Amino acid sequence: MKKEDLFKDLSKELVKIRADRGENQDYVENFGVSLKYYQKLESPKVMKNPSLWILYCLAKAFKVSIVISPKGVQIKD
Repeated sequence: MKKEDLFKDLSKELVKIRADRGENQDYVENFGVSLKYYQKLESPKVMKNPSLWILYCLAKAFKVSIVISPKGVQIKD
């Protein structure tokens, strides 16, 4: 899998989980992720390489596990 494909997977999964939770993008600010940065993560056209800390903050915000494997990115309840 290419790096670009991982970023697209992450973007798609973040949009889905946020929508499933009924939250706005600014919700993540309560967990230490800036709105502007999060918007870039949700955009499949912007390749942003989030740190482990950011992934932890997002997992905590949405109460999920973020799994990154050779098959792609999965967000699980």
